[in-house]
Amino acid sequence: MSDGVDVVKALRDVRVLVAPLTRRRDVTLAFDGCDALPHASVDEQKLRRLLYKLFTVAIRNTPVNGTVRVAGEVLGGGGSSRGRPLLQLTITEPGPTATLGDLEYLVRSFNPVEILGAEHGSGGDTLTAVSGLGEAEPAIVSLRLGSEQVRTLLLTLPVVENNDTG
Repeated sequence: MSDGVDVVKALRDVRVLVAPLTRRRDVTLAFDGCDALPHASVDEQKLRRLLYKLFTVAIRNTPVNGTVRVAGEVLGGGGSSRGRPLLQLTITEPGPTATLGDLEYLVRSFNPVEILGAEHGSGGDTLTAVSGLGEAEPAIVSLRLGSEQVRTLLLTLPVVENNDTG
């Protein structure tokens, strides 16, 4: 796994898998900045399963004719224990109002290794957990419920060292 997981391919593959659900619910899955992402140092099967679950939950929580937005970006190495860049996938959907307990239930359904904590701020409630996706460094899953009834899921993955994206 020294080459890491091709996150772009994983996103495309999972998009195909959830296409019947998006058609049935008339929900659009919109990707932004996901065409040239670096490879991630994670377990490929676990990543695909988690993405499938995240997309499915987002699609089911989105009103008919709504849009689930998926964005990808590379963050500087400040958040990594080794100073390596991190890849952050953001899944945003206009889901129904939820409580912090609902967020905890949802995050626990992703089988996290450890829930790091919950935070209530002016922008909404956030629950953060360590997932079992990462190999050398953990992958982080955060779920935020914004005050405008928008749910945002952040999946932060360690990038493979010396990675070329293009």
